[in-house]
Amino acid sequence: MAEWFHPDSKIMGVLGKAADLLLLNLLFLLCCLPVVTTGAALTGLFDAVRALEEEEGKVYAVFFSTSRKKFKEATLVFVLQMFILGILIGEIVLLNEVSFPGKEALLVLQGMLLLVFLAISVTVYPVLTSWDGPLKGLMKETAGFLMLHFPRVILVLLVHGVQLVLTVLIFTVLPSIFLYWTIIGGSLSVLYTGKILGIYSSVQED
Repeated sequence: MAEWFHPDSKIMGVLGKAADLLLLNLLFLLCCLPVVTTGAALTGLFDAVRALEEEEGKVYAVFFSTSRKKFKEATLVFVLQMFILGILIGEIVLLNEVSFPGKEALLVLQGMLLLVFLAISVTVYPVLTSWDGPLKGLMKETAGFLMLHFPRVILVLLVHGVQLVLTVLIFTVLPSIFLYWTIIGGSLSVLYTGKILGIYSSVQED
């Protein structure tokens, strides 16, 4: 049993990784407090989790370095996301309040646009971690990544959707479920998103 607690044992490795994810999640939440900095914090979290998966070390330094380096681009992306999301949701709500011929077709179109928006949203920040060009080029790179890995992106959206539904359902009977997101939810979501998209070297080599 003593070998279980050896620094190089698998158990200690898992515990160490879990501790890093916990601390990264806390850093992410703290850096999201101004709200507008959420994009930069999320970009930093993606890069830090990548460093953790690829065993680069210094994951906290990576988090702050990437958040600071990508702050301008990530903030612009986040603000643009919130603006577009507000328009899409507003149009869907408005369409539901009125009645006219062709309403169903427009609702389907809005739903498709929302799906495309969400697909771009889950890929733009992982792409941004390694992108050094202008914002216009980032959008093209994200679109290319999305088309290349479309089935994986859809799987990510499905997993996120199931996670959201389960959280809402569980919250009705167990409000303390919010502690999951406070403790480790964000970093775990980033971890499985990266694994599904195949953005870690360890995943790509398998």
